[in-house]
Amino acid sequence: KAPVIPAEYEKLGYTVAWESYSLNQTKNLVVNLEYKAIEYTATFMDGNTVVAEIPFTVETESITAPDVPTHAGYTGVWESYELNGGDVTVNSVYTANTYTVTFMNGEEVVDTQTYTVENTEITEPEVPAKEGYGGKWEAYVLTGGDVTVNAVYVAGVYTITFKADGETVATEE
Repeated sequence: KAPVIPAEYEKLGYTVAWESYSLNQTKNLVVNLEYKAIEYTATFMDGNTVVAEIPFTVETESITAPDVPTHAGYTGVWESYELNGGDVTVNSVYTANTYTVTFMNGEEVVDTQTYTVENTEITEPEVPAKEGYGGKWEAYVLTGGDVTVNAVYVAGVYTITFKADGETVATEE
């Protein structure tokens, strides 16, 4: 019967056992310890979804992580991790992208605002006044990208009133 393996011969991340041998020999035997690296798993998670399970051992210096799944309006990375002798779970971490809304009056930048998919609240600047015209910002939607919004002007409508002896005779626009 083989002796119990002394604790000082155990190695972290390895199973240890006596190599197999047979007593049907007619000479002395030398039986050595055999070390086998334990296989662990790095599980890459995106929320509750398993993206990849990658095996490794204590002899593995590094693994190639899978691509982080894309989510519109966000930049994703894997949280930091170490391969240090045990199973590891690696979670995706996302940061909302910042986009710019640029308000233009012709070639002049009137104002810029930023937004994210988590916060689409911006404050529109006043449309610059243009004599004889009414102005407003063109329609736009904040859908996850930089946006340029132009000032749109409409010629003002004026009324001419023709009077004779205090009475309105005609009006024209």
